[in-house]
Amino acid sequence: MTNQNTDPQNKLTEDIEPTRKDSFKILKKILQKHKQHSYTPLIIVILSSLVFGFLALYFIPNKEKPMQADQRIARQSFPDNLIGFFPETSFSISDDFSLPMALAAFSENEILVGGLNVQGNQCRIILYSKDGKKQKETPLPAIPTDLLIPKEGELFLGNLLIAFSNNIGVYDREGNLLKTISAPKKEDAFFTSLAADGEHLWVADALQSKIYRFDLHGQLNLTIEKEKTLDAEKKPFPGFGANNFYLGISLDSQKNLWVADAKNGRLVPFDKSGQWLSSQIWGTHGSSSENDLSDQFFGDNNPISLAFFQDGRVLTIEKDVNRVKIFTPEHTFQSLAASPGFFYAPSYQSDGWFSEEKNKWNLDHENLPVPVLKASILSNNKVILLDQINLKVHFFTEK
Repeated sequence: MTNQNTDPQNKLTEDIEPTRKDSFKILKKILQKHKQHSYTPLIIVILSSLVFGFLALYFIPNKEKPMQADQRIARQSFPDNLIGFFPETSFSISDDFSLPMALAAFSENEILVGGLNVQGNQCRIILYSKDGKKQKETPLPAIPTDLLIPKEGELFLGNLLIAFSNNIGVYDREGNLLKTISAPKKEDAFFTSLAADGEHLWVADALQSKIYRFDLHGQLNLTIEKEKTLDAEKKPFPGFGANNFYLGISLDSQKNLWVADAKNGRLVPFDKSGQWLSSQIWGTHGSSSENDLSDQFFGDNNPISLAFFQDGRVLTIEKDVNRVKIFTPEHTFQSLAASPGFFYAPSYQSDGWFSEEKNKWNLDHENLPVPVLKASILSNNKVILLDQINLKVHFFTEK
């Protein structure tokens, strides 16, 4: 596989000096123009790599002031009975990535991380052992947005699926590209999450606010979208929140598809046929408290991701408050994975981008890197979390 080189003189960015602070403005400008014009998938991928490269440079930790775990800002003290998972170990990926975007696990000792390298000029995935030792490195043509390792009984078993902004690559364990599954023609896309059952591959497209279903041959056979998707009583689905770059999906034990609809603060289910299970929606917006341990999700753009345990419990990830909640199969709050303070980086910036008073990232764009981005749940119920700001991979064990 070869890497695609980005051209700094691209017409979308030639009039902007790519300083680190301006990287957020670059992102906004490109996204605005992206909505107004139709570009080829290749240009979109190249632009994604360029923009996230600039964006990542802003978050590279200062080498003279590294971010250490014991420097994290303290948060609330929750009762011990509310902390259901404790940190077992972690390893740093700061020498390998400036912007890690994707996480998956073959096993507890085979962890895959994908993203942009420290220099900001190469995208790749790296296979790590549990102690953080690199086992293998594979270059990629663009920044991966999600990784999926199919399990027994799931489509593409034995392969690795890598989501990019507008296509999915099916790779073998040696890193060879076997198949490419592309977004529907004439539609721009931003794929954010993958899930597979025995017959289908489900793909979340945050840019279009749609979910696509593909078969083994990569043929699109279903689209979940506003107004066109119905429930059992023919009631039209009202749609996912628009302009959102967090649209996570996962399958429960019944192979129902669940969507983390962050803009609407809820988890939305669909059955195997794509029918909307309107009576089973749960979760609300409205919580402004970091101590709220109900099904209310913090702020106005959470939860950003979810995953299921084999016993039916649900893990949800919230940004800003940086909270990982565990719910029972009946969707009642059960516990936290560590406390919110565990995931906060120290204020190593001094120009107002980090608020000491609020102890939270105070950025002007809601779709920036977040401390907890992706989760992988192992068969032994251990939880692996990708910490995008502190540049670490954390292992959590249930008490």
